[in-house]
Amino acid sequence: MSGGRVLARARATLKKDGCKAAAPAYRVAASMGADFEAAQYELGDCLITMSGTTQLETDLFRQEGMFWLNRAAHAGNARAQYRLATLHASPVSGAHDPLTALKWSLLYNDKPEADLYGQGPLPSTMVPGLMQDLSPEAVAEAEAFVSGFEPITLEKFETKKSDGASD
Repeated sequence: MSGGRVLARARATLKKDGCKAAAPAYRVAASMGADFEAAQYELGDCLITMSGTTQLETDLFRQEGMFWLNRAAHAGNARAQYRLATLHASPVSGAHDPLTALKWSLLYNDKPEADLYGQGPLPSTMVPGLMQDLSPEAVAEAEAFVSGFEPITLEKFETKKSDGASD
C-alpha cells in the first residue's frame, strides 16, 4: 500500500473512530519521511490529546506526540510550528517553555504561506508578551534560530524494484 493510501486510511479512521484507532496507520505514514510531514504533524497532534490506560502510557503518548510535532516543524510544516508555538507558550501545558515558544512563533510569523497552510495568525499579544518576559539574550537566540533555520526532513522511504534476489 502506498504512503498516500496509508495516510488517507489514517485520516478516514481518525474521522470515524478517533485518534487511538488512527495512530497505527499515522505512524506508518509519518515514518515514510520527506513528503509526509503532514502525517507527522497529524500524528503528533493526535498523540498529545490521547489518554492511555495508565498515566505512564498517557505520558508516553505526549512524548511521542512532541517528537512527531518537532519532526514536522523542523521539516518546515507551518501547522506543526504553530502548534509547538502555542503549546510551549501555554503555562498550563506540560511543554511550557517561553524561549521555544518564541522561536516557533517568530518562525511561523516569518512564513508568507503560514496562513494558507497554518492555523491562521498567532494571537496578536503572544510574540510581544514572550519578548517582554524573556531576556534580551534569549530574544536574540530566538531571532538567530529563525535567521539560521534550514528545514531538516527524515530521509524519504522509497521502495526498490525487486531484482529477483531475496532479502
